[in-house]
Amino acid sequence: MNGVVLPGMIRQRADAARLPLILVTSAQPSQTETPPGLFAAVILKPLRNLQFAAAVAQVLLGPKAPRTAAGKAGRSGPTRPPLSPQPRQQPST
Repeated sequence: MNGVVLPGMIRQRADAARLPLILVTSAQPSQTETPPGLFAAVILKPLRNLQFAAAVAQVLLGPKAPRTAAGKAGRSGPTRPPLSPQPRQQPST
């Protein structure tokens, strides 16, 4: 089973026929044959958090969603590194 077969099976279920699906793939668009309407969005790997968040917002909110350069499929834009707690330095004694 691959990333196109499973969504096709999902689409056959009446209760999930309109479920928005996002394909995240490392294959170039010319290598990926996807039936029209199967995916609400297609994003190429490597995937940035901002790019994924923008695609989800676009799928859920439609045209009202804010668009960023990183949110456009197949493009990457400036992103901030993920926030991580900084180690606390012990006071010198």
